[in-house]
Amino acid sequence: MIPAPHLHLIINHIPLLGMLYGAFLLVVYFFRQNLGSVLLIALGLILISALFSVPTFYSGEWAEDIVENQSHVSETFIHEHEESAEITVWFLAAAGLLSFPKNRFQCNTRNNKLS
Repeated sequence: MIPAPHLHLIINHIPLLGMLYGAFLLVVYFFRQNLGSVLLIALGLILISALFSVPTFYSGEWAEDIVENQSHVSETFIHEHEESAEITVWFLAAAGLLSFPKNRFQCNTRNNKLS
C-alpha cells in the first residue's frame, strides 16, 4: 500500500489542475458560446475535481499523522496548510454542486449550443 504522504502528493494534483482547466474552459465558453461541448467538459472537470477533493483532504489528514513528529516539519505550517485545505474542500464542494447539470442543459446538435 502507498504511504499516506505519497498518496496525498499524488492525488492532490487532480483537484487543483481540474479546477484550473475547468475554469479556463469556462472562460473559453463565455467568449465562444457556440461550443456547448466545451461547457460540458468544463463542468465535468469541476465535478471530478470536487469529488477528488474529499480523498485528497483525508489523505492529507493521514499524512499529517505521519510527518508531524519529524524534526524538519513545522507544526505551524501544517496547521495553516490544513486550514487552507478545509476552505478549499468547501469551495470545491460548492463548485461541484453548482457544476452538476441536473438535466438543466440539453445539447442542441444543430448548432452545438446548450439550451
